[in-house]
Amino acid sequence: MELRIVKKKLVAGDLSKAADNFQTLVIGLRRVARRVARRNLPELPGSEREVLNLVAENRGIGVNEAARRLLVSPNTVSTLVRALKRKGLIERLSDPSDRRVAILEPTAAGIARKQKAARLRTESMVKAMEALEEDDQRVLV
Repeated sequence: MELRIVKKKLVAGDLSKAADNFQTLVIGLRRVARRVARRNLPELPGSEREVLNLVAENRGIGVNEAARRLLVSPNTVSTLVRALKRKGLIERLSDPSDRRVAILEPTAAGIARKQKAARLRTESMVKAMEALEEDDQRVLV
């Protein structure tokens, strides 16, 4: 059995409508994700969740690199790191190769918090996507 992919070229009007529908869909799904995060993890603002996720996925990352990836200033990351450190979610350690440089590591509590948030986000997205029309679901997959 041979599988062939046929590319269909959309005309400008169809493409514009598809782009508009896709944008509406993405905005709605993001709204659901934010609502779930605020309801289930109200003590952790979005900016702190972003830093925690980045640190958990890039153990040993430095403040400057974190700032570059998040498109914010190093001072902003340092402020968020202090808040996460007070909450026991990340540690700020000295780089063994250069004691002047700080590296960031998630704590066990930080990893557990990230995993809980990811699980809740996935569950809420599945529920939101189940409510979509079948054609809209196919667009996403």
